[in-house]
Amino acid sequence: MTLRERGTGDPAPRELAADLVVDATGRASRTPQWLAALGGTPPAEEVLETGRAYASCLFDGDAPPRGLRGFYIVPEATAPLGAIVMPVEDGRWTVTLSGPRDLAPPNDPGAFVEFAHRLPHPAPHTWLSTAHPAGRPVGYRHTANRRRRYDRLGRDHGGLLVVGDAACALNPVYGQGLSVAALTALALSRALAAPRTPTAHTLQRAVLRAAAPAWDVATGADSPMPGATGNAVRTGPTARLLTRYLDRVRAHVPGDPVVCTANRDVLFLLAPPRTLLTSPRVLRRTLLGTPVPTPRDLPTP
Repeated sequence: MTLRERGTGDPAPRELAADLVVDATGRASRTPQWLAALGGTPPAEEVLETGRAYASCLFDGDAPPRGLRGFYIVPEATAPLGAIVMPVEDGRWTVTLSGPRDLAPPNDPGAFVEFAHRLPHPAPHTWLSTAHPAGRPVGYRHTANRRRRYDRLGRDHGGLLVVGDAACALNPVYGQGLSVAALTALALSRALAAPRTPTAHTLQRAVLRAAAPAWDVATGADSPMPGATGNAVRTGPTARLLTRYLDRVRAHVPGDPVVCTANRDVLFLLAPPRTLLTSPRVLRRTLLGTPVPTPRDLPTP
């Protein structure tokens, strides 16, 4: 392995012998380019780009009206703007607004609050209008779903293990990155605890499996988005039928606690995506029930 030290007066590269190299450098990992430069085979990539953008900001403000712990508006094809308002420490709230890149949330506090007026429900803007920003919003534009298939490289790359966003980067608007990191750590821990020492290839497959549910959720939600591109976009009759069903699931989320809980557990990786299709209660309520929309007026104290 060739290294070049940063922050020193000597930029000359040096060699470091290693039995295993772990790449945890994140979404901007350059391992594919380095493999190609060494004459090796870079991994195949699965990509789904929706061109989404988001911005986050901390606010000081009173708690929402009784019964509400925050706001969560999930973007979808017909309503591509989203919002998450959640309490954090010291009585503050973290607010994330998202939208297509040509309708990106601004980084100016006043414009940020005004942007919330465009959301499909007025509650976040109503609350933000009474809160006070604790700083400037910070925007983010690199939101493509990208999975690098190091698991397919085989034994020729037995001394390399790629983890985290370097292996599978998800649209961060769904907030799954840290959960995937924790699931990956558990998967690697189980593999390493086996009686027989696993190969790097076995560990790489464990990394892929740990991230698979989140990948299915993110790409499933992003595929119907306007302008979605890439070889991981789901198309065809089966994908369209699944999208229609999931649209019905989301329509029932605001007013049906059973469907809402099931959808939340899948989105937050507490349950596998198939539970939305295999639970008799969720199927019955989704296909036979009448959706109850979220009231436009907030509950009064």
